[in-house]
Amino acid sequence: MDISVKNIVEETLKDLPTAFQVIIVSRDGTIIHSSVDKKIEKQILKLFKKHKDIPVNDYEPETIDENNLLFYGLTSECILAITSTLSIAEMLVHSRKTIEKLQKKLGELLKTFIEKLSEEVDEETKQKYNTIYTLSPKYKDIKKILPTIGMMGKPAAMIVANLDKKLPVWQLTLLLKKAGINITFQETQEILEFLHKRGYVTPT
Repeated sequence: MDISVKNIVEETLKDLPTAFQVIIVSRDGTIIHSSVDKKIEKQILKLFKKHKDIPVNDYEPETIDENNLLFYGLTSECILAITSTLSIAEMLVHSRKTIEKLQKKLGELLKTFIEKLSEEVDEETKQKYNTIYTLSPKYKDIKKILPTIGMMGKPAAMIVANLDKKLPVWQLTLLLKKAGINITFQETQEILEFLHKRGYVTPT
């Protein structure tokens, strides 16, 4: 994990109650941060597969070793899981501000990262792939269409999951590359146009 991300995560999570055990996992199953013991970690990772497509700011409950487990869509790239003896409602109350703070800091870091990568993209490419696509107004919940989009493959699912960032195609492509997806500007554009023709997204 990038040292700047590691520092942000560890510093921000200090605000959570000490009774909370926390793990942050990327959508592809890579552990970004963990304060849980190895036995629980393995159990959480098994359950993670069930919740890996949870939308940002949505949550889903589970139980593990008689404790409550909360999966939370932290960002389009990662999921936060918290286990505690507290109820799910109490966990949400105690973690809300910390989650919002962490999302803000990771968003700022991502913005800086994209700005640095942007220096490597020529102006012609920026102009050619400058369209911003958003989720069609008739689809208010990304969660409802992700299973359908997911059948098109991971790149399409990741594109839709990141539409809330309102990035032009060229920046969205850089973001996908950061997430480990081998995709070109043209391929991103073609996927979005395919989704547009089927009414899932709208160009602005």
